[in-house]
Amino acid sequence: MITTTPMTGIILAGGKSSRMGTDKGLLTFKNLPLVQYCINALTPFAATIMIITANKAYDKFNVPCYADLYPDAGPLGGIHTGLHYSTTEANFVLSCDTPFITGTIIQKIQDLYQDAKSITTIVSNEKLMPTIGMYPKSLSPSLTKEIKKGNLKLTDYVLNQQYQALKLTGQESEMLVNINTKEEYQKLV
Repeated sequence: MITTTPMTGIILAGGKSSRMGTDKGLLTFKNLPLVQYCINALTPFAATIMIITANKAYDKFNVPCYADLYPDAGPLGGIHTGLHYSTTEANFVLSCDTPFITGTIIQKIQDLYQDAKSITTIVSNEKLMPTIGMYPKSLSPSLTKEIKKGNLKLTDYVLNQQYQALKLTGQESEMLVNINTKEEYQKLV
């Protein structure tokens, strides 16, 4: 059952894709752009979905797109931008290059978030994956502070906040593979 807490879906697609050489979210897999898989996964859960990007090519997905308020601040800046524009306290952040995310995983993270109302992310194969998870809008001022200090590492930010992590292993962990290089993309297709 899908919980009914009002939630905004924030898809991070503003990266430089320097290792890929092209905008990852627009790459296709089984005839759909990678970002469309994220939109489809978030739609049953989110009252609103937005994409954080300055690339006008994302306008075709018919969801609001916002450029980073602080350019070149990485995923931390993208999350900050999403929280700034969000109208809900609960926000599900998702990197555009995770086409195998499922509603089951989104629901598990959302359920875990319900109790603590703190950052709720994933640990997969002993690695924290902070570009997938729930972030309260109330974190926006602390994100601004970190950006202004030049502290842009998202993992460091999460580790210094109150957070909880859903531990995934096996098949669920494999679903969260993200695509960062041309070689990884070639294996996918």
